[in-house]
Amino acid sequence: MPQVVAERIIALDPETVFALSQTTGEFRLRWDPFIYSQRFEAGARTAAKGVRTRTRSRLGFLMISEYVSYSPPKNVGMTMVKGPWFFENFGGGWRFTEHGDAATTKAVWKYTLIVAGQDFYGRSQNRSDNGS
Repeated sequence: MPQVVAERIIALDPETVFALSQTTGEFRLRWDPFIYSQRFEAGARTAAKGVRTRTRSRLGFLMISEYVSYSPPKNVGMTMVKGPWFFENFGGGWRFTEHGDAATTKAVWKYTLIVAGQDFYGRSQNRSDNGS
């Protein structure tokens, strides 16, 4: 599956970076360029494995995601339960580890996706029998 990966070295300890990465209020909107709004579903008040979130992007797309892992301060994983028509499948994982010393963190974000209408290799599935 196609994957997008980003890595950054951050001059804060992993516990702080993890906590900041999981904010959902006004602070989150200051640093996250994707999210317009986000809230927990079904009465949940905090993140945990199995908890769902409802996220609207700044472009207006809605996605319901579920935490499939939640291990502070090391990692978090989510998968799309419902989302925009153009994603057949979408998931992401964030990992935070010490980098050099306890006051510096290596943050890695990985997003795996399948775009609707494409096979495993990214080829269009709308081909005729002769391969065209």
